[in-house]
Amino acid sequence: MFGLSHDPYRTSDTQHRDFKRRMRRLPIVGSLILALGGWLGTSPLTSADRPVGELRIGVLLSLSGRNQGVGQAMRGAIEQAVRDAAGRIPRLPSIRLEFGDDQGTARQASSETQRLAQTAGVSIVLGGSGSNQALAMAQVCVRLNLLCLTPSATHTQLERMSPLVFRFLPSNEAMAAFLARVAIQDLALQEVALLTNVSNAFSTDLARAFRKHYESAGGRVVQEVTYDAETPPGTVLARAGTVPVVFLPDNQNMTVPIVTVWAQKAPSRPVFLGPDSWSIPEVWTLFRRYSLTAYYVTYYDPTAPAWQDFARRLRKKPEEVSAFEGAAYDSMTLLLEAIARAESPTPAAVAKVLSQISLEGVTGRVRFRGSQSADHELFVLQVLPDRLRVVASSARGK
Repeated sequence: MFGLSHDPYRTSDTQHRDFKRRMRRLPIVGSLILALGGWLGTSPLTSADRPVGELRIGVLLSLSGRNQGVGQAMRGAIEQAVRDAAGRIPRLPSIRLEFGDDQGTARQASSETQRLAQTAGVSIVLGGSGSNQALAMAQVCVRLNLLCLTPSATHTQLERMSPLVFRFLPSNEAMAAFLARVAIQDLALQEVALLTNVSNAFSTDLARAFRKHYESAGGRVVQEVTYDAETPPGTVLARAGTVPVVFLPDNQNMTVPIVTVWAQKAPSRPVFLGPDSWSIPEVWTLFRRYSLTAYYVTYYDPTAPAWQDFARRLRKKPEEVSAFEGAAYDSMTLLLEAIARAESPTPAAVAKVLSQISLEGVTGRVRFRGSQSADHELFVLQVLPDRLRVVASSARGK
């Protein structure tokens, strides 16, 4: 029933007739078809070629480039969400996923979003794994009147772009405020060096928000260091000097080399504070390898039973599953729920439902509450040698 890289309708004449007879006997509920975007060497399907009731959803991820590991993991979680929804969500039409590869760049994200709309014929797009890519994707969606939901970007500007642009995660503003409060009140970290990647919209937005909330809570930024994607990690270390605490709001492809050089060459090792993009095994392994003290803000509880069950469905150990996979899974599930409940699968109708939807997902309770940015419980986690420890929760107040 599920095809991931081939056309399920390309069969022999006998198989084709049998398949059509079986499909006529099946209810429409939850009959899902997954397919690779672009159909690999074939021309786009016309409306006459599409099965009746089929809805295409564009999925834009970093499937190649520096962040391809995260992108491929998110893809697997999205496909799992579609499979799980097949027999569970009533009134769900047949779904075809059309994949686009943003290659980790804003330029490619813009180009691929346009291709998905104009060549693959999608009107709904899930994607934009980073803020640079998500902002570029959203600009195209606004211009072409598409609905878009970004599963893992956190830039504050996203929710302000259009009533059809949604962000699954809390904003940088919300996460920075919570991390700043925990740093001051729970961890007693009164001074911090602030590092900012000026070539990354996520980093600059989060650094701005953290500084505002940290200083409002009584903390002091004792050193401010800026760098870009081309700055050697050793130069970042030299600019920072010797500091007791470092806030490094950057993605894993910059965090890993900077922290590695710090651990290997710095005369002392600071406490590291970080963003939700550190919620991946590669970063945890790095901190454990060098026995570094690290805390980061995120939106899921790795000790929760729902997360443990999610890992089993992915056939992984809980400590092997990144937060990006959970966000991708819950985002697609939310989108499918909204599509099933909407009066029609048009962007406006689905957006109306999505803005009011609530879900108990693998990342916890997710609610939009009439806005385009989901409300999540937030956590600060510490990376320990054998596990992740929950230091604080926004819901539990501890």
